Amino acid sequence: MILKLIKHIIRPIFTKMVVLFGELRLLLNNPTLKLGRNVIARNTSFSEYNYLSNNVLITNSKLGKFSYLGENTRVSNTTIGSFTCIGPDVKIGLGRHPVQDFVSIHPAFYSTAKQVGKTFVTADIFNEKPPKTIIGNDVWIGVNVVIAGGIKIGNGAIIAGGSVVTKDVESYSIVAGIPAKVIKYRFDDHQIDKLLKTNWWDNSTESLNLNANKFRNIKSFMDLQNDL
Repeated sequence: MILKLIKHIIRPIFTKMVVLFGELRLLLNNPTLKLGRNVIARNTSFSEYNYLSNNVLITNSKLGKFSYLGENTRVSNTTIGSFTCIGPDVKIGLGRHPVQDFVSIHPAFYSTAKQVGKTFVTADIFNEKPPKTIIGNDVWIGVNVVIAGGIKIGNGAIIAGGSVVTKDVESYSIVAGIPAKVIKYRFDDHQIDKLLKTNWWDNSTESLNLNANKFRNIKSFMDLQNDL
């Protein structure tokens, strides 16, 4: 009983020290990275000018340049492109449970991971880990969005707050709802096709800085591409 009490007291202190050490290592390895409080990043690579807000947890993932994650967001097994804005309380790359044939959805009947300390199987019967989730460049994901594991989000897409994404999302579409459905597209087909061909998110910081004023209007941007 006393040993349990001591562990209960010491564990939060030890956990906090581990988190602080992890944050320090992240900042040393990524000079342009900005961190909020209580950030945990495991087996994740970063690019230039990323920001992880308070209480972010990101694992087995990759974050493109200028992309950021809002407070309390959880990301697992996901590749995120550049210039992507992810709001607070977002959940991306969630695990799976069987929904057909299996009598119970509980992992004690198909997984050896012992999530609750006990399992009834000696081998894994169902793969809980979904395929990698892919989120494109220049994507905006609103507050409280849930994205199932293995989903692909196209470049320039917008996902409205509170949506649950269960299917792939087309480039430059705006989706909303549970499950998320297309509401409209940001631009016409010709403009979308041309935007996708530019791959502007791969341009150097110097080039983007020089032409930033052209990003305020789609026509100005198209005119710039015609001049190049």
